[in-house]
Amino acid sequence: MSRLHSSFLACVALIASLSLVACGGSGDDSTASTKMDDRLTPFLGHWVACWATSANTTEKDDLRVTPAGPNQVSITRVYNQYTGSTNCTGPATLLIEEQSVLTLKRETISVAGVTLEKFDRTGQVTTYQYNAQGVPSKTIAAAAPQATGGLVSGTPITLRVGDDTQLLDPQGNPTVLSPLEYLKQP
Repeated sequence: MSRLHSSFLACVALIASLSLVACGGSGDDSTASTKMDDRLTPFLGHWVACWATSANTTEKDDLRVTPAGPNQVSITRVYNQYTGSTNCTGPATLLIEEQSVLTLKRETISVAGVTLEKFDRTGQVTTYQYNAQGVPSKTIAAAAPQATGGLVSGTPITLRVGDDTQLLDPQGNPTVLSPLEYLKQP
């Protein structure tokens, strides 16, 4: 399993929400809404990165980003390995599951020419390992406390994240991008 997957925890790293607050009673049916931060809206949706880890093995990082509050998004992540596949299809071996919430810090950094939003992250990550007989064991840990992510325009638009497994600057920010490029799914 590649160390690249931990940097998507950063991805992971991205987005916020639209929440409606309904007020009512006594015939007064007014509805107020709290608008999601505009910087987060483009990150919402389903994102996938698939890459070869050897000649006959691929890995797929599958992220679903949904609203969680005016400046927050929920991340549901499933990371699988596909042995005997060159395109992330077929029987999958589960390597990582994540449930986390990213809170926009309203700060950006630039890494390799890509502007990345900074996020605080809470949640948990479950990592699976398999013995020689294929029996899984799992480790549950808190998600890394910070994440970064940004969009790169083009066709298609891609989601990029800072690689927090590499050298960090004195403020704890990544100095390189993860080599993975996430594509938005229909």
